[in-house]
Amino acid sequence: MDKRIVEKVFNEYRNVLLFFVNSFLRDKDKSQDIVQEVFMRLYKEKNEIYNLKGWLFKVAKNLVIDDLRRNKRFVYLDEETEIEDENENLKRNRLKSILKREVENLPKIYKDFFILRDVEGYSYEEIARKFKVPLGTVKTRVFRARIYLREKLKNELRKI
Repeated sequence: MDKRIVEKVFNEYRNVLLFFVNSFLRDKDKSQDIVQEVFMRLYKEKNEIYNLKGWLFKVAKNLVIDDLRRNKRFVYLDEETEIEDENENLKRNRLKSILKREVENLPKIYKDFFILRDVEGYSYEEIARKFKVPLGTVKTRVFRARIYLREKLKNELRKI
């Protein structure tokens, strides 16, 4: 891939990828190495990439998984920290199940558009082509799905 394009993509996605990777690894140096590897792979990529953002996150996710498998880390914590971590895991799992339930309950007219855009990372243009609808329709339906979810989740988040 052209070096100038990779530099532009790097400047646009570096920070968000670093945050994404570091949220799993909790090791800034290792996270920076993985993000750098993502962009090295982009530079070496010979095939056309249709969904750049999705491709970047997929490669980052796979590199994180490889790292976690390769470096099975054992952390010894005191009891208080273990309890806090367990409570955080319970909250996170509860939030995931609530979000999953509410996405499943989205009105059909919004659901497919939301999932393709915000879960699978398709571009608005790709979704418009897939459903053969105007670009504005796709943007409106994704926006309305987000509003719907925000309202549904507002009360649930206060409880967690």
